Amino acid sequence: TSLSRVAAIGIGLGPFVEHCKYMRKTKELFTRMDYVAVRDRYSYDLCKQWGLHNVFLRADLCYLPGLWNVDAPVLNSVNTKGRIRKIGVIPRDWLHTVEGDSYADPLFQTVHELRTAGKKVEFISFASMSDIEWAKRLNDKDEKFKAWNPEKNTILEFMELLSGYDAFITARYHGAVFASILGKPVVCIEVEEKLRLVSDLFGVGARLWTYPFSASECLRHISDLEGNYSVAVQCLARIAKEQGSLVEKIIDEYQ
Repeated sequence: TSLSRVAAIGIGLGPFVEHCKYMRKTKELFTRMDYVAVRDRYSYDLCKQWGLHNVFLRADLCYLPGLWNVDAPVLNSVNTKGRIRKIGVIPRDWLHTVEGDSYADPLFQTVHELRTAGKKVEFISFASMSDIEWAKRLNDKDEKFKAWNPEKNTILEFMELLSGYDAFITARYHGAVFASILGKPVVCIEVEEKLRLVSDLFGVGARLWTYPFSASECLRHISDLEGNYSVAVQCLARIAKEQGSLVEKIIDEYQ
């Protein structure tokens, strides 16, 4: 049955290997769409390169106002002292580039230094079934990690888990998104361009850890976020509200 209208909302595209079949098929699909609302500048620029005219730069659907009930006490925990005591680390398998897959050893060194300094650091997997290499690395080092299990946990329960951290280090885009929704400063690991874009979006609420991923740089980012913690939290609250307004625009536009 053919649909009268086809849309993509809150979409993130790529990154693609140039001229690969997945890129070609995606382009063919999106050129047939009546409305496209993308979540990031990379996706927007790509759609424009493809010649799409019905594309709008909006936001990730996770920012929909009221979606997470973030006014609930457990999801609205405020770090009044501004000290970063507990850090969640969200790794991701990234085998597409040598640079993007080279952060493992510096990250383990960073975690060691943070723990030596008295901070509690825990690994979190957003997709343990697909992050096979990272699961092996953590098991080899006898590192326990908390994992999102969609068959056993609701997303709200997972958000409650994340709310217990004061800050995050993430190689996943949605690790940064959830951090901002919860008002937690974040270090984004630039395994791909979208991590840089989301770090730029968050302003003083985030820092970008870049290749060649030295532990000293990451530690400096954590120190900077801790030294400006309240300002970072206020910035993230403003950004999350702005992103929520962009999601509401999607609802208004596609009716």
